[in-house]
Amino acid sequence: VFTRKGFLKEIRRSPCGIDSFVLSFLGADLPNLTPLSVTMNCHGLIGVTDSYDNSMKVYTLDGHCVACHRSQLCKPWGITALPSGQFVVTDVEGGKLWCFTVDRGVGVVKYSCLCSAVRPKFVTCDAEGTIYFTQGLGLNLENRQHEHHLEGGFSIGSVGPDGQLGRQISHFFSENEDFRCIAGMCVDSRGDLIVADSSRQEILPFPKG
Repeated sequence: VFTRKGFLKEIRRSPCGIDSFVLSFLGADLPNLTPLSVTMNCHGLIGVTDSYDNSMKVYTLDGHCVACHRSQLCKPWGITALPSGQFVVTDVEGGKLWCFTVDRGVGVVKYSCLCSAVRPKFVTCDAEGTIYFTQGLGLNLENRQHEHHLEGGFSIGSVGPDGQLGRQISHFFSENEDFRCIAGMCVDSRGDLIVADSSRQEILPFPKG
């Protein structure tokens, strides 16, 4: 855990602190689950991308699955929750960002394609609903032995909840490339983007605007 100035803080967990939620999650309705990414929306629903069956699933806090969606998804990876409660999922192989409206009593009630992208993987959003997503040429972080061949070719794009494309941070193989290997990102309370670059071994801030 780091402070805003970059100083490391220590975080500890009780050795006996296994959460009851974790236990209930292990006994969820769909036991075959290989989660890649997870988020929670403002209604207390937990969205998960599942590589076991290449689906997007939504759970309640007690581990009950209320939605499972596979249609038109090739390899769903990242997931984030919008202020509206909708979920946005990146499809790294399908090259699209999908937006899902989920009702805990009905399941997925609406879904649509927000935009197309180049192998979008990680995704996050700010308090205004602007969605940031990573793009990577030939991105294949699962295959660690070939990772050194894949440095470069990363960028971050943005899109509004209405599908309107916004600013792009860095460009593929630009002369002054910002990223080598993006491993994750988030948005802070001020709307600034924070990016983890595993190849640079750095955490990079990008002020809003």
